[in-house]
Amino acid sequence: YEDFQEQKLINGLEAACRHTSISHEQVRALATKITSELMERQVREISTREIGEIVMKYLKTIDTIAYIRFACVYR
Repeated sequence: YEDFQEQKLINGLEAACRHTSISHEQVRALATKITSELMERQVREISTREIGEIVMKYLKTIDTIAYIRFACVYR
C-alpha cells in the first residue's frame, strides 16, 4: 500500500495527454477533479484499479487518443 499522490496522477495524465489538444492547465484541473472525487468517497483505501477507472472515465469524454494511451499503460 502507498499513500495517494496527486503528483503521480498528474504525471500519468501528462504522459497520456502529450501531443494532444489537452493543455497542462486542463490536466491539472482534471487531476484536481479526480482527487476531489476520491476524497468525497471518504474511504481510507482505494485501489489503483478504481483510480484508473475514474481517470479513463474522464479521459474518454475529453480526448480519445489520451484515453487510449492511458488505457494501454493502465491495463
